[in-house]
Parts: sequence; structure tokens; C-alpha cells
Amino acid sequence: MDSANGNYNRTNRSRRESFLAWIDRIVEHSTRHWSLGKFQVLLPVIGPAEEAQKKLAHLHSCFITNVRKSTTVKLERIFTDLNVLDSLDSLDAAELNMKAFNAHRGAQWRPTGNVNDDTLALNHRELLSHIAELQRQIESLQVEESRVQNELKTQHQGLQLELTVVPRVAEICEQRSKQFQGIEGGQKAFLYS
Repeated sequence: MDSANGNYNRTNRSRRESFLAWIDRIVEHSTRHWSLGKFQVLLPVIGPAEEAQKKLAHLHSCFITNVRKSTTVKLERIFTDLNVLDSLDSLDAAELNMKAFNAHRGAQWRPTGNVNDDTLALNHRELLSHIAELQRQIESLQVEESRVQNELKTQHQGLQLELTVVPRVAEICEQRSKQFQGIEGGQKAFLYS
């Protein structure tokens, strides 16, 4: 704890330790005004006179220490009975579990740049190689699709050309059929005459 400004480093302390440090600060603040000068009224009753100042300093030190200890213990007991300290421990455990979970999750994911417009990809070589294989298959299918489309286009153009020829062939066939019928009809007329 940085006693100069009353701050403490949260990353190095549990909530329980921070709370107990807070209790210590309360007790210290409460006993701060009980200076040695305030105990000077006891000098006349402390004997012998030559050792009185030394005994008074010792009495002051013991008194302050005992008050701090007993007050701290009582406050800790009160907060323990209220399950405050256990709750703080539970919060620390939950925070630790969350940090472990986030670290595990962070290890699974890593930035890989622009992969299919996605800045996150699983940091798993098998999955990345599977994605690359799927991309190769997609490219292969796209090439095959383009080839089939070109082939179908060529066949369609050939069929259209054939369909433009069919009416002309039908017309020629019809003309020949009429000519043939005309010739055949003339031969029958010749035979019957």
C-alpha cells in the first residue's frame, strides 16, 4: 500500500487483504489523535520521576497497539460474521476464474488480418488448413462452372444455328415434294391417256 496517498495496488492484493488494510486505516485514523502529549497528564502518578517519561512512552505505545489490535480483531469478527470477508474471497475467486476463462478464450482466437473480411480466425492449424482446402475446392468448382457454361453456350449457339436451318430445309423439302407430286401427277396423266 502507498501510505503517502492512501492508495493500494489492486493487482497485487486480494479483496480480503484490501479490506483488512482499509480496517487498519480506520483504526489508525481513530487512534492518531491519541498522541504521547495527551498522556502527559499521567506523569505525576508514574514513579519514579527519572523513569517516568520512558515508562509513559512505553505505556502509550502498548495502549495504542492494544487498542489497534483489539479493535481490528473485533471489526474483522463483525465482518466475518456478516460473511463480508467470505463474499470478498468469492468475488476474488470469480474474478480469477473469469481471467482464466478470458485467457483461454484469448488463446483460441488471434488476429490474422483480413481472412474473408473477418479479422478473427481460430488459432488452430487444422481448421485453417481445412479453410484453405475449402477455398481451393471453391476455386476449382468455379473454374469447372465457367468451363461448363462456355460449353453450354457453344452448344446453344450450335442449336440456334441448326434451328435457323430447319425452316429453310423444310421449305426446300416442301418445294421438292410439290415438284415430285407435279411430276408424278404428270406421269399418271400420261399413263391414263
